[in-house]
Amino acid sequence: MKPHALKRPVKIFLAVLGVLLAVLTAAAVYLFGVYKPSLTVDFSQPLGAVSSKASGYLYGIAQREVPSSNMTESVDISSASVKVMDGLQHPVGDVSNVYTQLENADYIVVYLQDIYDTWYYENDTILSQRSEGSYDWRAFVEDDYFPRIRDKITAMAELPCAGQLVFCPYNECDNGVWFGSWVEDANNENGFGGYCTYDEAGAENFFAAWKMTYDFLRELAPDILIGGPGFAGYDSGNIRAFMEYCAQNDCLPDVMIYHELGSNSVYNWQKNAADCRGIMQETAGRELDIIVSEYGQMRDNGLPGKMLQYITQIENSGTWGDNAFWRLANNLCDVAADYNSPNANWWLYRWYADLEGDVYPSDYQDLFKSNFAVSLRSGTKLSSKGFMGLGTYDAEANQITLLAGGRDGDGDIYLTSLDQTALAGQKVRITVEETVYKGLSGIVNSPITLRSYTADVSDELKIEMRGMDASSAYRITVVPDDGSGKDVAQGTPYVRYEFEDGKLLGDAYTYESAYASTGDKKGLVGGIEKDGDGVEVTVEVPEGGAYALNLIFGNSNDGDTPDDRTDTAVGFAIDGQEQDPLVFENTIKSEYTSCKNLGFSLAPGVHTLTFTHDTGTIVFDSLLLTEKEAFPSNAVLPDADRTGNGVVSYLCVAESDGYYDLAFAGKGGDYAFSVDGAACRSNNGKACVYLRRGLNYVDVQSDSPVSFTLAVSAETQTDRVFTLLPEDAVLNGSASVAQDKSQQTYLTGISSAGGGARWNVACDIPGTYRVTVTYANNDEGGAHDYNVDLVERYFTFSVNGRAQNVYCRNTYSWDTYKTVTFNVKLNAGENEIVLTNSGDEKFNGQETFIPNIHRLSLNPVQS
Repeated sequence: MKPHALKRPVKIFLAVLGVLLAVLTAAAVYLFGVYKPSLTVDFSQPLGAVSSKASGYLYGIAQREVPSSNMTESVDISSASVKVMDGLQHPVGDVSNVYTQLENADYIVVYLQDIYDTWYYENDTILSQRSEGSYDWRAFVEDDYFPRIRDKITAMAELPCAGQLVFCPYNECDNGVWFGSWVEDANNENGFGGYCTYDEAGAENFFAAWKMTYDFLRELAPDILIGGPGFAGYDSGNIRAFMEYCAQNDCLPDVMIYHELGSNSVYNWQKNAADCRGIMQETAGRELDIIVSEYGQMRDNGLPGKMLQYITQIENSGTWGDNAFWRLANNLCDVAADYNSPNANWWLYRWYADLEGDVYPSDYQDLFKSNFAVSLRSGTKLSSKGFMGLGTYDAEANQITLLAGGRDGDGDIYLTSLDQTALAGQKVRITVEETVYKGLSGIVNSPITLRSYTADVSDELKIEMRGMDASSAYRITVVPDDGSGKDVAQGTPYVRYEFEDGKLLGDAYTYESAYASTGDKKGLVGGIEKDGDGVEVTVEVPEGGAYALNLIFGNSNDGDTPDDRTDTAVGFAIDGQEQDPLVFENTIKSEYTSCKNLGFSLAPGVHTLTFTHDTGTIVFDSLLLTEKEAFPSNAVLPDADRTGNGVVSYLCVAESDGYYDLAFAGKGGDYAFSVDGAACRSNNGKACVYLRRGLNYVDVQSDSPVSFTLAVSAETQTDRVFTLLPEDAVLNGSASVAQDKSQQTYLTGISSAGGGARWNVACDIPGTYRVTVTYANNDEGGAHDYNVDLVERYFTFSVNGRAQNVYCRNTYSWDTYKTVTFNVKLNAGENEIVLTNSGDEKFNGQETFIPNIHRLSLNPVQS
């Protein structure tokens, strides 16, 4: 046949194929537009009592009260992974410093290899020895590792928390560095001429080392728990080989530990946990508790919509899980915006901690975010990692609570077998709330109520979720309608505009962030580094009035050292009219996002917002446009865990430090109550108390239900407030007063080596005062490949000889001032107040310094 004879059939085939592809594409687009993922919760048979096993954190606590004990208590921590005593891996997070905030945790995993100061644990030293052919893993373990941890093991075994401790001797040893085989690399990509691999020989080495280490630990602390293997990812074959060896050599771990850090971890969580339990039964004859001591990808942590997916998997699997450490060690792995203020992710974990009753089976289908293709090819079970959720029923309260989210757009929730609950046959109130992402360090003081309505319940109930944001998480409550609720119509309280969808100016560009960000395009807008660079965003408002703009941004360090971290100014215009430049605080790295809140009056219609370079380097993620009062600035939350035995407890979220009016409602008349442990009492059902920004526990003495409202006090409350300034102090030693670039004074020069400041306060009314200290702290220590080792400086505050160390969370720049608040007792008459640095707590024996202290105020807890 001649070649040209094929041309016409080929053309016809290609034309038909093109039409077919076009039809299939159009069909897919149509299906994507009309398809609604679903979540079905079956209330016929409970799976068991709800836990808080997903509320775990790796290096989530830096020092005592960083984050605050209110913050750690509020999310009901079930497990944590921490640094070994006196470890050098990080300057913070030592088990001996943080365990007091983990009293209610089931497990505290201690990474013993954190005794080393580099990642991955002496990596360069070992690779250098391997390249020379002189490395002997057995000698290294016996002669270097064991001597470093010997005294630490015996000391930790004497800690009050010893019964919670799980010693993890090896973390991610399947990377091969310590025990793997050496492979020469002709390209010399890492500078050592080769690399390590965890092969069969490496596994044999690790098993032998595990037995050596197990026996070593048992001899030093016979009753302590030992966990492992600590693999970086779940591999069925590696887990089986490890467990078979341990069963045969009398060195079984007490707790199973591995990590889930892969892109498919949400898909595979249940399968991996079930497989692991099967292996443990076959090899050990019993199931060990499983702690996934690191979960979540770098781009996941901090996003409520993503973390909801992990919480769902963990709660349904019965494992424990600790959020991975991807950025900072002082924010509960991106759950806390600041030392005591919540971000959007905190609301998800708080909602999770608030769940009561039993968990019920849930089935979720999200075809366009599933393993559909893999399932077709391999016959594996269809699973998805988009829209999903968790459902509980509290029989005592007769309440259903759902946590859901994980995708943009619409979805439907189906509640079935409701005849097995006491809600069947009743009129119920359904309330849908959303926690809205405002950046990793963006403060979110309250969720928003999207919808509240009533419905009649039979055996089933459908709840329509419309206009969801993939970065958000949602709480849905179903309770009997008592007639007191207020309907809220389905609406759009905010609109999120992605900067990457805007008009780029100059050399601005879009790029995909390695950390949490919103939107489907490329994540962030960067390159705003010189005159002419910027971005324009077009917004529309339906009517004129006051609006809030929440700008999610990142501000990197343009210099070479931490001291170079400064504020950044950005030009801002509305419809071409120049406004005052916007000043953005430093966030350490561009992708470490925070939120700046602005208020403007806008006329109805379309507006252009223009952001241009002024100084420094700025990155933008998204912009939230809301009516001025769309996001409540304060919140009052019932606290079931603290309530009981004549106490009714609430967690109050305050926007800022200051005085707030409480108005009580109950049968008890006036009430005795406490604010973070400080005694107060209402008068005619009212009280004016000092709250610190963020979380405050209010415990009311009452045997019957009582509630209260919270509002910022209209009174200035200055009569009994003592303000202490650096220039008013009597200084000694190296202490001095300096000025920052804004000509503000601050106290400095005080360290563990000496120096101090003293004030005298004449007090007419003795009692508890809340001390609020305004400070800046930009210290940093150590080095890490991708995380930042911040130092949380402390000062020693003494009142009439009674001293306490107060840690101050890092503010990321010497230009940025924040506050920390704590309680003290003042006597009637003269009180001597002394500020020093005791040096009681040092990292690796280094000198310790106070932060730059701008001012102190002593506020009576009740006005």
